[in-house]
Amino acid sequence: MVLQEFFRFIYPGGCLRCQEAKERIEHYLCKACQTCIKLTDKPSYLQDVYCFDECVPIHVLLSQYKKSFSPNLRELLVSWMMVQFLKMDWDMPDYIVPAPAKEVVLLKRNHTNKTLARSFAKMLGKPVLDLFEYKLQDRVYDDQGDLLGSVYLKPCKGLEGKTLLIIEDEYAHYLECTHLLQDIGIKKLYKIALYSKESI
Repeated sequence: MVLQEFFRFIYPGGCLRCQEAKERIEHYLCKACQTCIKLTDKPSYLQDVYCFDECVPIHVLLSQYKKSFSPNLRELLVSWMMVQFLKMDWDMPDYIVPAPAKEVVLLKRNHTNKTLARSFAKMLGKPVLDLFEYKLQDRVYDDQGDLLGSVYLKPCKGLEGKTLLIIEDEYAHYLECTHLLQDIGIKKLYKIALYSKESI
């Protein structure tokens, strides 16, 4: 009884998506919402993929992670990314690279991509390389009133012939990152994101 109350304190409420009762207290989603989670079946020759398409429960879990940065939830999200990585016919990366993130600069929030990348790198036994920086432009806004910005490459050496894997929560910056890295002689560039913004 005491243990059950302890779990209710750590994992309060019902399903994070629909608020229905969960099968186990320590779960984040009810059984029905769990069955909605299916990895995308991407051709193995692609070099940039996302794990989930039209998967609202994943969007809800990631939103919860950005609020709490729960280690348990992070391991769950990264485990799905690892499964997608193992499904692809990719070379083993030399470095795991967190994608740049606008909200870190704009809202002074923790860097979701960096925490996911560190956890992914630990699972794979590879080092993390922080290559990108997002800089906002002064007084330049988009149609929604948000400050515009650009991705920049930090000074780096010794990447000739190396294979990089970019980790990102939302499928967004791959083309920018590819353009910035095209002149430094890397061997291959891969990317895995949790989901595509356009699919939610």
